[in-house]
Amino acid sequence: LSNITSLPANVGSNSSPQNDESSMASVTRNSPAVKPDPSPSARTSTRVRKSKRSPALNANDPSASSSNEITVHKHDVLSGRGVNIAQHLGNERFRTLITSYTDEQYCAKYSVNEKKAAAKQIILHILSLNPPGRFLKRDGKGGVSRGLSGPWEELTEKDALKKTCQALRDCNRLDRSGYADGVKAPEDVKQVVEIVTKTGLSAKERAAAAVAAEKTLDMIDEKYPSQFQFP
Repeated sequence: LSNITSLPANVGSNSSPQNDESSMASVTRNSPAVKPDPSPSARTSTRVRKSKRSPALNANDPSASSSNEITVHKHDVLSGRGVNIAQHLGNERFRTLITSYTDEQYCAKYSVNEKKAAAKQIILHILSLNPPGRFLKRDGKGGVSRGLSGPWEELTEKDALKKTCQALRDCNRLDRSGYADGVKAPEDVKQVVEIVTKTGLSAKERAAAAVAAEKTLDMIDEKYPSQFQFP
């Protein structure tokens, strides 16, 4: 994600709980550490720099071939319908991450900014995997493709955020249940849930802390605009 701060590469299915907790413990933007919510997801920055464009999440992804053909891997989150899409490992991981924000207050009491902050934390976890996960959809030429065959294109930052917010809404609707029933959480998600549980913070408190961290980074940008630029 070109406009979101990068996360440690060792947060993924092969990482240990100890490493996950330490690697997600700070916001790294070539600037002094800012300490938001102590939960692992919130301790990673949900920073999205303001811009008029909405670039692809991994515009310079090295896993794409020289012809820009995208090959799906197990960390990718795919848009679409059907058993092959629903049972893709990346989509199952995405659903279990969504359920980490199960909260009956979500639809009625979360602010717009809190809903976006929760979605950004989930997106950042996907991007932090090794190799980085991507949010993909079939491009215009592949509308009739079946299974995992392409061609695929990457969602924009805006569309990935929209997709994740929609999933959070679906998971937390009081008239629906069983969002991720029967789906086994991968180890990296189990580690996140374990660490979050130990903090004792509710899902709403984690989202509120992430919003506060975003405001802090806005203040840093305003005060030191030339000192904290991404490459």
